[in-house]
Amino acid sequence: MSQDILDVDLLAFERGSSTQRQAVVDGVMRSLATGFVYTSHDLSEDMLDTTYAMLFEFFNKPVEE
Repeated sequence: MSQDILDVDLLAFERGSSTQRQAVVDGVMRSLATGFVYTSHDLSEDMLDTTYAMLFEFFNKPVEE
């Protein structure tokens, strides 16, 4: 059985009406069936690049650090 990966707009939760917020919650709950969800957000590419670089640096540290 094939299931679609949902696209959930997190900005609608942050900035939307109560109906839009409930739709986001419903979408996230439905996405638990597949374990994946696409999200829309307002994070800049620069912020994402910086964050991923920091994660890479952290997870490449020796265990004893």
